[in-house]
Amino acid sequence: MKWMALLVFVLPAVGMALSLRRIHAARRLCTGTLYVSGIYQGGLHLLTVLFALMTLSCAVTNAPDRRALTGVLATCVVLVEICALAASRFRLVVDDEILRVTPCFGRPVALRFSQLNRARETCRRGLILYQNDRPVCIVPLACTGYREFRQALQEHGLL
Repeated sequence: MKWMALLVFVLPAVGMALSLRRIHAARRLCTGTLYVSGIYQGGLHLLTVLFALMTLSCAVTNAPDRRALTGVLATCVVLVEICALAASRFRLVVDDEILRVTPCFGRPVALRFSQLNRARETCRRGLILYQNDRPVCIVPLACTGYREFRQALQEHGLL
């Protein structure tokens, strides 16, 4: 039980520190870079702090199912922090005719605009880039620089 309480409070603190470091690093990025804004990551970290406070209040009370509820809330903290980490990992860099994509999950990929068959825009997910009629990358709507990248795809005739 003590390790769970430690995990519940240490994980959001480490996540917030990493997020603040990434926000300062994002200010120095070049203009051809798309990334998920730190505001969304900060919101996820705030959510984990709220879950951590609920976990603490649940652990202190004498409820009959407090261990099970504390475990569920601690699991929620871990899952939300994984989502925040995945969101901070996404990066798309446009270098002339080359796209360097670092997805939330998976290996980094380098593509040329000429290798892309088409792009499709969805209202929920964002831009889906296709190579040989297979989806290669999804660019989330929450990315900083999304509109400019969309215009670049239109200029290349992909949208």
